[in-house]
Amino acid sequence: MRPYTIKDWCGWKLKRAITQNDHRERIHIQRVAGVYRDQVYSDASRWLELKVVDLQRNGRDKALADRIAHLHRIHAPNWRELFELELLLIVTLPRTELLTKYPLACELNRSRGGDVTSNDEEKRLREYWEALLDEQQARNAPKAVPAASQPSASATAQNQALPAAPSVLPTSPAMHDGQPDSREEMLRAHMLNMTAQMQWEYRKLVEREASVGRTRLFIICTSFVLLLCWVLGPSLAAQLPWLESRWETLAIQTALGFGLLGAFTSMMRRFNAIQPDTDDGVPQPGSARLLASIDFSRWSLFSALVVGSVFGFLIYPLCVSGLLDGSAFPAFSNDRHLLPELRNIAKLAVWSFIAGFGEKFVPDIIDRLGAMKIEPKVSK
Repeated sequence: MRPYTIKDWCGWKLKRAITQNDHRERIHIQRVAGVYRDQVYSDASRWLELKVVDLQRNGRDKALADRIAHLHRIHAPNWRELFELELLLIVTLPRTELLTKYPLACELNRSRGGDVTSNDEEKRLREYWEALLDEQQARNAPKAVPAASQPSASATAQNQALPAAPSVLPTSPAMHDGQPDSREEMLRAHMLNMTAQMQWEYRKLVEREASVGRTRLFIICTSFVLLLCWVLGPSLAAQLPWLESRWETLAIQTALGFGLLGAFTSMMRRFNAIQPDTDDGVPQPGSARLLASIDFSRWSLFSALVVGSVFGFLIYPLCVSGLLDGSAFPAFSNDRHLLPELRNIAKLAVWSFIAGFGEKFVPDIIDRLGAMKIEPKVSK
Protein backbone atom coordinates (compact mmCIF):
# COMPACT_ATOMS: atom_id res chain seq x y z
CA MET A 1 0.00 0.00 0.00
CA ARG A 2 1.56 3.29 -1.12
CA PRO A 3 1.76 6.22 1.32
CA TYR A 4 -0.72 9.09 1.30
CA THR A 5 0.89 12.05 -0.49
CA ILE A 6 0.16 15.75 -0.88
CA LYS A 7 -1.00 15.06 -4.46
CA ASP A 8 -3.68 12.73 -3.11
CA TRP A 9 -4.80 15.35 -0.62
CA CYS A 10 -5.00 18.04 -3.33
CA GLY A 11 -7.00 15.69 -5.54
CA TRP A 12 -9.41 14.93 -2.72
CA LYS A 13 -9.89 18.64 -1.99
CA LEU A 14 -10.51 19.36 -5.67
CA LYS A 15 -13.11 16.59 -6.00
CA ARG A 16 -14.81 17.77 -2.83
CA ALA A 17 -14.99 21.36 -4.08
CA ILE A 18 -16.43 20.23 -7.44
CA THR A 19 -19.01 18.06 -5.68
CA GLN A 20 -20.06 20.89 -3.38
CA ASN A 21 -20.37 23.36 -6.27
CA ASP A 22 -22.41 20.85 -8.30
CA HIS A 23 -24.70 20.16 -5.34
CA ARG A 24 -25.15 23.90 -4.78
CA GLU A 25 -26.04 24.38 -8.46
CA ARG A 26 -28.66 21.62 -8.36
CA ILE A 27 -30.30 23.16 -5.27
CA HIS A 28 -30.21 26.56 -6.97
CA ILE A 29 -32.05 25.17 -10.00
CA GLN A 30 -34.73 23.69 -7.75
CA ARG A 31 -35.21 27.13 -6.21
CA VAL A 32 -35.14 29.51 -9.19
CA ALA A 33 -36.08 27.30 -12.17
CA GLY A 34 -38.58 24.86 -10.71
CA VAL A 35 -41.34 25.69 -13.21
CA TYR A 36 -38.98 25.36 -16.19
CA ARG A 37 -37.63 22.05 -14.88
CA ASP A 38 -41.15 20.66 -14.32
CA GLN A 39 -42.18 21.60 -17.86
CA VAL A 40 -39.18 19.85 -19.44
CA TYR A 41 -39.67 16.76 -17.27
CA SER A 42 -43.38 16.59 -18.06
CA ASP A 43 -42.56 16.65 -21.80
CA ALA A 44 -40.00 13.91 -21.26
CA SER A 45 -42.50 11.80 -19.27
CA ARG A 46 -45.09 12.06 -22.02
CA TRP A 47 -42.47 11.20 -24.66
CA LEU A 48 -41.37 8.13 -22.71
CA GLU A 49 -44.99 6.97 -22.37
CA LEU A 50 -45.54 7.22 -26.12
CA LYS A 51 -42.26 5.37 -26.83
CA VAL A 52 -42.03 6.89 -30.25
CA VAL A 53 -38.44 5.88 -30.80
CA ASP A 54 -39.17 2.22 -30.12
CA LEU A 55 -40.42 1.91 -33.70
CA GLN A 56 -37.06 3.08 -35.02
CA ARG A 57 -34.60 0.27 -35.45
CA ASN A 58 -31.44 2.17 -35.98
CA GLY A 59 -28.80 2.46 -33.26
CA ARG A 60 -28.81 6.25 -33.16
CA ASP A 61 -32.47 6.43 -32.16
CA LYS A 62 -31.98 3.73 -29.54
CA ALA A 63 -29.07 5.68 -28.06
CA LEU A 64 -31.16 8.88 -27.98
CA ALA A 65 -34.00 7.06 -26.22
CA ASP A 66 -31.61 5.63 -23.62
CA ARG A 67 -30.07 9.05 -23.02
CA ILE A 68 -33.47 10.70 -22.56
CA ALA A 69 -34.53 7.99 -20.13
CA HIS A 70 -31.26 8.41 -18.19
CA LEU A 71 -31.65 12.20 -17.93
CA HIS A 72 -35.30 11.82 -16.93
CA ARG A 73 -34.33 9.60 -13.99
CA ILE A 74 -32.14 12.35 -12.50
CA HIS A 75 -34.14 13.88 -9.66
CA ALA A 76 -32.14 17.13 -9.33
CA PRO A 77 -30.40 17.95 -12.66
CA ASN A 78 -27.81 20.64 -13.21
CA TRP A 79 -28.02 23.20 -16.00
CA ARG A 80 -26.16 21.07 -18.54
CA GLU A 81 -28.37 18.02 -18.00
CA LEU A 82 -31.58 20.09 -18.05
CA PHE A 83 -30.67 21.88 -21.28
CA GLU A 84 -29.51 18.64 -22.91
CA LEU A 85 -32.81 16.94 -22.09
CA GLU A 86 -34.80 19.77 -23.67
CA LEU A 87 -32.72 19.70 -26.86
CA LEU A 88 -32.93 15.91 -27.16
CA LEU A 89 -36.71 16.12 -26.94
CA ILE A 90 -36.69 18.51 -29.90
CA VAL A 91 -34.42 16.18 -31.88
CA THR A 92 -36.85 13.27 -31.42
CA LEU A 93 -40.09 15.20 -31.92
CA PRO A 94 -42.56 13.57 -34.32
CA ARG A 95 -43.55 15.59 -37.36
CA THR A 96 -47.03 16.37 -35.97
CA GLU A 97 -45.67 17.89 -32.75
CA LEU A 98 -42.85 19.63 -34.62
CA LEU A 99 -45.31 21.41 -36.90
CA THR A 100 -47.38 22.39 -33.85
CA LYS A 101 -44.55 23.67 -31.65
CA TYR A 102 -42.47 25.37 -34.34
CA PRO A 103 -44.64 28.53 -34.73
CA LEU A 104 -44.95 28.78 -30.93
CA ALA A 105 -41.17 28.67 -30.56
CA CYS A 106 -40.79 31.32 -33.29
CA GLU A 107 -43.27 33.62 -31.56
CA LEU A 108 -41.57 33.16 -28.19
CA ASN A 109 -38.16 33.84 -29.69
CA ARG A 110 -39.49 36.94 -31.47
CA SER A 111 -41.03 38.28 -28.25
CA ARG A 112 -37.64 37.94 -26.53
CA GLY A 113 -35.91 39.89 -29.27
CA GLY A 114 -33.99 36.89 -30.58
CA ASP A 115 -32.66 36.87 -34.13
CA VAL A 116 -31.26 33.54 -35.33
CA THR A 117 -31.90 33.80 -39.09
CA SER A 118 -32.21 36.50 -41.72
CA ASN A 119 -35.51 37.68 -43.17
CA ASP A 120 -35.09 35.63 -46.37
CA GLU A 121 -34.23 32.51 -44.38
CA GLU A 122 -37.21 33.07 -42.09
CA LYS A 123 -39.51 33.44 -45.10
CA ARG A 124 -38.20 30.22 -46.65
CA LEU A 125 -38.65 28.32 -43.37
CA ARG A 126 -42.18 29.65 -43.17
CA GLU A 127 -42.89 28.26 -46.63
CA TYR A 128 -41.44 24.88 -45.58
CA TRP A 129 -43.68 24.82 -42.54
CA GLU A 130 -46.80 25.65 -44.55
CA ALA A 131 -46.00 23.01 -47.17
CA LEU A 132 -45.40 20.31 -44.56
CA LEU A 133 -48.56 21.32 -42.72
CA ASP A 134 -50.61 21.00 -45.91
CA GLU A 135 -49.12 17.57 -46.61
CA GLN A 136 -49.85 16.43 -43.05
CA GLN A 137 -53.45 17.62 -43.25
CA ALA A 138 -53.95 15.91 -46.61
CA ARG A 139 -52.49 12.68 -45.20
CA ASN A 140 -54.76 12.76 -42.16
CA ALA A 141 -57.90 13.60 -44.16
CA PRO A 142 -60.38 10.65 -44.33
CA LYS A 143 -60.63 9.04 -47.74
CA ALA A 144 -64.02 8.39 -49.36
CA VAL A 145 -64.78 4.67 -49.71
CA PRO A 146 -66.81 3.58 -52.84
CA ALA A 147 -70.15 1.92 -52.17
CA ALA A 148 -69.15 -1.20 -54.11
CA SER A 149 -66.13 -1.72 -51.98
CA GLN A 150 -67.93 -1.36 -48.65
CA PRO A 151 -67.73 -4.54 -46.54
CA SER A 152 -70.83 -6.64 -45.95
CA ALA A 153 -72.48 -7.07 -42.56
CA SER A 154 -70.95 -10.54 -42.04
CA ALA A 155 -67.49 -9.22 -42.83
CA THR A 156 -68.01 -6.34 -40.44
CA ALA A 157 -69.06 -8.72 -37.65
CA GLN A 158 -66.03 -10.92 -38.35
CA ASN A 159 -63.71 -7.94 -38.22
CA GLN A 160 -65.22 -6.85 -34.92
CA ALA A 161 -64.44 -10.25 -33.44
CA LEU A 162 -60.76 -9.93 -34.32
CA PRO A 163 -58.43 -7.95 -32.03
CA ALA A 164 -57.76 -4.39 -33.09
CA ALA A 165 -54.49 -3.72 -34.88
CA PRO A 166 -52.02 -1.63 -32.91
CA SER A 167 -52.06 2.02 -33.89
CA VAL A 168 -48.85 3.22 -35.51
CA LEU A 169 -47.48 6.33 -33.85
CA PRO A 170 -45.96 9.04 -36.00
CA THR A 171 -42.24 8.58 -36.24
CA SER A 172 -39.51 11.15 -36.45
CA PRO A 173 -38.00 12.04 -38.75
CA ALA A 174 -40.21 11.29 -41.77
CA MET A 175 -38.41 9.07 -44.26
CA HIS A 176 -38.59 9.52 -48.00
CA ASP A 177 -36.73 6.91 -50.05
CA GLY A 178 -34.60 6.06 -47.04
CA GLN A 179 -33.64 9.73 -46.43
CA PRO A 180 -35.23 12.21 -43.99
CA ASP A 181 -37.21 15.11 -45.39
CA SER A 182 -34.82 18.06 -45.79
CA ARG A 183 -37.58 20.59 -45.08
CA GLU A 184 -38.41 18.95 -41.77
CA GLU A 185 -34.73 18.81 -40.84
CA MET A 186 -34.39 22.54 -41.58
CA LEU A 187 -37.34 23.34 -39.31
CA ARG A 188 -35.93 21.09 -36.60
CA ALA A 189 -32.49 22.72 -36.83
CA HIS A 190 -34.03 26.19 -36.64
CA MET A 191 -36.05 25.21 -33.59
CA LEU A 192 -32.91 23.79 -31.95
CA ASN A 193 -31.06 27.07 -32.58
CA MET A 194 -33.87 29.15 -31.12
CA THR A 195 -34.11 26.93 -28.05
CA ALA A 196 -30.35 27.03 -27.51
CA GLN A 197 -30.41 30.82 -27.75
CA MET A 198 -33.23 31.09 -25.22
CA GLN A 199 -31.37 28.71 -22.91
CA TRP A 200 -28.29 30.91 -23.14
CA GLU A 201 -30.28 34.08 -22.41
CA TYR A 202 -31.96 32.42 -19.43
CA ARG A 203 -28.62 31.19 -18.07
CA LYS A 204 -27.10 34.66 -18.46
CA LEU A 205 -30.03 36.14 -16.54
CA VAL A 206 -29.56 33.67 -13.68
CA GLU A 207 -25.80 34.24 -13.61
CA ARG A 208 -26.37 38.00 -13.64
CA GLU A 209 -28.62 37.87 -10.61
CA ALA A 210 -26.17 35.61 -8.75
CA SER A 211 -23.22 37.86 -9.62
CA VAL A 212 -25.07 41.01 -8.58
CA GLY A 213 -25.99 39.36 -5.28
CA ARG A 214 -22.37 38.36 -4.57
CA THR A 215 -21.08 41.83 -5.43
CA ARG A 216 -23.67 43.58 -3.29
CA LEU A 217 -22.83 41.32 -0.35
CA PHE A 218 -19.13 42.16 -0.77
CA ILE A 219 -19.85 45.90 -0.87
CA ILE A 220 -22.08 45.75 2.21
CA CYS A 221 -19.57 43.74 4.26
CA THR A 222 -16.63 45.93 3.18
CA SER A 223 -18.56 49.13 3.93
CA PHE A 224 -19.52 47.86 7.38
CA VAL A 225 -15.87 47.03 8.23
CA LEU A 226 -14.65 50.41 6.95
CA LEU A 227 -17.37 52.24 8.87
CA LEU A 228 -16.24 50.56 12.08
CA CYS A 229 -12.65 51.63 11.34
CA TRP A 230 -13.66 55.24 10.62
CA VAL A 231 -15.73 55.43 13.83
CA LEU A 232 -13.39 53.62 16.21
CA GLY A 233 -10.10 54.83 14.70
CA PRO A 234 -10.41 58.55 15.57
CA SER A 235 -11.79 57.70 19.03
CA LEU A 236 -8.78 55.49 19.80
CA ALA A 237 -6.34 57.96 18.25
CA ALA A 238 -7.68 60.75 20.45
CA GLN A 239 -6.49 58.82 23.48
CA LEU A 240 -2.85 58.96 22.37
CA PRO A 241 -0.86 61.49 24.45
CA TRP A 242 1.27 62.90 21.61
CA LEU A 243 -1.73 63.98 19.50
CA GLU A 244 -3.02 67.47 19.98
CA SER A 245 -6.70 68.16 20.45
CA ARG A 246 -6.99 70.47 17.43
CA TRP A 247 -8.51 67.68 15.32
CA GLU A 248 -12.03 67.08 16.51
CA THR A 249 -13.04 63.46 16.82
CA LEU A 250 -16.72 64.06 16.01
CA ALA A 251 -15.92 66.09 12.88
CA ILE A 252 -13.47 63.48 11.57
CA GLN A 253 -15.92 60.65 12.24
CA THR A 254 -18.73 62.56 10.53
CA ALA A 255 -16.65 63.41 7.45
CA LEU A 256 -15.22 59.91 7.01
CA GLY A 257 -18.48 58.09 7.78
CA PHE A 258 -20.73 60.13 5.51
CA GLY A 259 -18.14 60.14 2.74
CA LEU A 260 -18.18 56.34 2.92
CA LEU A 261 -22.00 56.32 2.87
CA GLY A 262 -21.97 58.55 -0.21
CA ALA A 263 -19.60 56.20 -2.05
CA PHE A 264 -21.69 53.19 -0.95
CA THR A 265 -24.90 54.78 -2.27
CA SER A 266 -23.25 55.68 -5.57
CA MET A 267 -22.02 52.13 -6.08
CA MET A 268 -25.40 50.64 -5.27
CA ARG A 269 -27.05 52.93 -7.82
CA ARG A 270 -24.76 51.55 -10.50
CA PHE A 271 -26.56 48.23 -10.31
CA ASN A 272 -29.68 49.92 -11.66
CA ALA A 273 -27.77 50.47 -14.91
CA ILE A 274 -27.15 46.73 -15.28
CA GLN A 275 -30.34 45.85 -17.14
CA PRO A 276 -30.30 42.67 -19.27
CA ASP A 277 -33.30 43.68 -21.39
CA THR A 278 -35.10 46.81 -22.51
CA ASP A 279 -38.87 47.21 -22.52
CA ASP A 280 -38.98 45.35 -25.85
CA GLY A 281 -36.91 42.45 -24.52
CA VAL A 282 -33.84 43.28 -26.63
CA PRO A 283 -30.59 42.23 -24.88
CA GLN A 284 -28.20 45.03 -24.02
CA PRO A 285 -24.58 44.23 -25.01
CA GLY A 286 -23.10 46.70 -22.53
CA SER A 287 -24.70 45.04 -19.52
CA ALA A 288 -22.46 41.97 -19.69
CA ARG A 289 -19.31 44.11 -19.88
CA LEU A 290 -20.44 46.30 -16.98
CA LEU A 291 -21.35 43.26 -14.91
CA ALA A 292 -17.98 41.61 -15.59
CA SER A 293 -16.10 44.77 -14.66
CA ILE A 294 -17.96 44.98 -11.35
CA ASP A 295 -17.87 41.28 -10.51
CA PHE A 296 -14.16 40.71 -11.19
CA SER A 297 -12.84 43.98 -9.72
CA ARG A 298 -13.10 43.49 -5.99
CA TRP A 299 -10.04 45.63 -5.33
CA SER A 300 -11.52 48.39 -7.47
CA LEU A 301 -14.70 48.27 -5.38
CA PHE A 302 -12.66 48.45 -2.17
CA SER A 303 -10.55 51.34 -3.46
CA ALA A 304 -13.70 53.21 -4.58
CA LEU A 305 -15.08 53.02 -1.02
CA VAL A 306 -11.78 54.23 0.45
CA VAL A 307 -11.49 57.09 -2.07
CA GLY A 308 -15.06 58.17 -1.29
CA SER A 309 -14.17 58.27 2.42
CA VAL A 310 -11.07 60.38 1.66
CA PHE A 311 -13.09 62.81 -0.44
CA GLY A 312 -15.62 63.13 2.38
CA PHE A 313 -12.82 63.75 4.88
CA LEU A 314 -11.29 66.51 2.69
CA ILE A 315 -14.45 68.60 3.13
CA TYR A 316 -13.49 69.12 6.78
CA PRO A 317 -10.05 70.78 6.21
CA LEU A 318 -11.42 72.74 3.24
CA CYS A 319 -14.11 74.24 5.46
CA VAL A 320 -11.71 74.84 8.36
CA SER A 321 -9.22 76.64 6.11
CA GLY A 322 -11.94 78.92 4.74
CA LEU A 323 -11.53 77.76 1.14
CA LEU A 324 -15.16 76.65 1.29
CA ASP A 325 -17.01 79.43 3.03
CA GLY A 326 -20.57 80.64 3.15
CA SER A 327 -23.88 80.09 4.86
CA ALA A 328 -24.30 76.72 3.18
CA PHE A 329 -21.14 75.33 4.82
CA PRO A 330 -20.55 74.52 8.51
CA ALA A 331 -19.41 77.32 10.80
CA PHE A 332 -16.30 77.18 12.97
CA SER A 333 -15.19 79.15 16.01
CA ASN A 334 -12.16 81.41 16.20
CA ASP A 335 -9.92 78.52 17.26
CA ARG A 336 -11.06 76.54 14.18
CA HIS A 337 -13.33 74.19 16.09
CA LEU A 338 -16.68 73.08 14.71
CA LEU A 339 -19.44 74.86 16.59
CA PRO A 340 -21.35 72.20 18.56
CA GLU A 341 -24.66 72.81 16.88
CA LEU A 342 -26.77 70.22 15.15
CA ARG A 343 -27.05 72.45 12.09
CA ASN A 344 -23.28 72.63 11.59
CA ILE A 345 -22.86 68.88 12.07
CA ALA A 346 -25.66 68.26 9.58
CA LYS A 347 -24.05 70.59 7.02
CA LEU A 348 -20.72 68.78 7.34
CA ALA A 349 -22.48 65.43 6.99
CA VAL A 350 -24.35 66.57 3.85
CA TRP A 351 -21.27 67.97 2.13
CA SER A 352 -19.20 64.91 3.03
CA PHE A 353 -21.93 62.67 1.61
CA ILE A 354 -21.99 64.73 -1.62
CA ALA A 355 -18.20 64.50 -1.86
CA GLY A 356 -18.30 60.71 -1.51
CA PHE A 357 -21.30 60.32 -3.83
CA GLY A 358 -20.02 62.58 -6.62
CA GLU A 359 -16.66 61.26 -7.74
CA LYS A 360 -15.77 64.53 -9.50
CA PHE A 361 -16.90 66.98 -6.80
CA VAL A 362 -13.69 67.21 -4.75
CA PRO A 363 -11.33 66.79 -7.77
CA ASP A 364 -13.10 69.74 -9.46
CA ILE A 365 -12.58 71.87 -6.32
CA ILE A 366 -8.92 70.91 -6.21
CA ASP A 367 -8.50 71.73 -9.91
CA ARG A 368 -10.08 75.15 -9.40
CA LEU A 369 -7.86 75.84 -6.42
CA GLY A 370 -4.81 74.80 -8.43
CA ALA A 371 -5.83 77.11 -11.29
CA MET A 372 -6.12 80.16 -9.04
CA LYS A 373 -3.53 82.84 -9.73
CA ILE A 374 -1.96 84.05 -6.52
CA GLU A 375 -0.17 87.36 -6.96
CA PRO A 376 2.80 87.82 -4.63
CA LYS A 377 2.78 90.87 -2.38
CA VAL A 378 5.22 93.56 -3.49
CA SER A 379 7.11 95.10 -0.58
CA LYS A 380 7.48 98.86 -0.69
